[in-house]
Amino acid sequence: MFSRKQLIIKILKNLLKAGMAAVAAAVVIFFSSSQISKISQTIREQRISAFVLEKRSETIFQLREGFRVIGDADKKIEEALPPAENILGFVAGMENLASQNSVQQILSFSVLADKIIDYNINLNVNISSLINYLKNFEKLPYFTGISSINLSASSVGGWEENSAVSLRAKFFIR
Repeated sequence: MFSRKQLIIKILKNLLKAGMAAVAAAVVIFFSSSQISKISQTIREQRISAFVLEKRSETIFQLREGFRVIGDADKKIEEALPPAENILGFVAGMENLASQNSVQQILSFSVLADKIIDYNINLNVNISSLINYLKNFEKLPYFTGISSINLSASSVGGWEENSAVSLRAKFFIR
């Protein structure tokens, strides 16, 4: 049989083999776990990229839809805000408005303040013409609005006859 010395050597050899197998297994596990970690990091980055691309695609679709809805509204907005040095188109539009409604109109403009020009419109008009004038005023392609109206009707015919109307308004420019 085995002597004690042979038995110890045999046990040590088996322990050495088992130790080497454990070290080899640990090395394999370490490299495998690092590869798994790299693969999972890559998958995580790909998922994030796919999510970002999906959101970007949704955003692009929404922008395209928005631009389709807007159409040429940006041009209309740009035209509605003329530059400060060129408000002749607006003045011509106001004169055209008065002539369309057969109204006597006097325009007076104040000084430019913070991209806004305050102006007054003095009219000599009857009530039905005033209503038509105001309806057409709303349709003007400019950013303008009336801030106050003062009506002085004649004592003889009241609102049905020509009255003095004073409008205070604002005109927005770029």
